[in-house]
Amino acid sequence: MDSLRSKTAAIVGGSIALLALQGYGWMSTRKAVDERVSSAERQFQSARAQDEARISQLVSDAVAQQMENKALELKEFQALVEKLKQDDTQTAQRLRRELATKANAQSVKQFQDDATEKLGALSSQMRTMATNWWNCDGEASATTSNLMSTRARTSPTSQTFWFS
Repeated sequence: MDSLRSKTAAIVGGSIALLALQGYGWMSTRKAVDERVSSAERQFQSARAQDEARISQLVSDAVAQQMENKALELKEFQALVEKLKQDDTQTAQRLRRELATKANAQSVKQFQDDATEKLGALSSQMRTMATNWWNCDGEASATTSNLMSTRARTSPTSQTFWFS
């Protein structure tokens, strides 16, 4: 029995030692796995921070590039607006000149029309006056002839006086 006790004690002691070794193995494996997981998490966080920094830099660069493009577009737009203002000013001046020229042309045409009308009226009046004068001259000649013939019939001496 002693030997049974000693064998049992040896088996129990060996089993406990085996369990202790297995527990130690699990603990060290767990510790190694925890360390590896921690290391992987740190690497992941580091990579994530680097990625975030890189993304931030890329976004910053993209925004800066867009701002430069917008500034360039704004300058081009301002130049276009300035050119359009100049074109508008030149067009307005040209239209004013054309309008003034047209107004002058219309004034000249109106003056010519008025002058033609007045000259026509004056010419018509002069024709009427000339016709009247010729008619009066003819009447005066007839009257003079009649008067002379009447005097010639009434007094022969006056005829010589009148013609001399």
